[in-house]
Amino acid sequence: MQFNPPNLHNQHQSLCHAHNSARICLMWLHGVDENMGKSKKLSAAMSKRKRTYRNKWIIERVIADRQAQVHQ
Repeated sequence: MQFNPPNLHNQHQSLCHAHNSARICLMWLHGVDENMGKSKKLSAAMSKRKRTYRNKWIIERVIADRQAQVHQ
């Protein structure tokens, strides 16, 4: 019977590759999370701007209607 020692070099390379892949994946996920945060902020700012313009339009319309009533 012949003894075959385990191939430690291949095991080491396999573990290093798995570790590096996990690190790269975590870095990518961090980037995705960061971009989602930026997207949320941008979306909130756009929504706020839309509400501001809508409110401005409503106020201008109310003022115009009041002026029209006064000048009749």
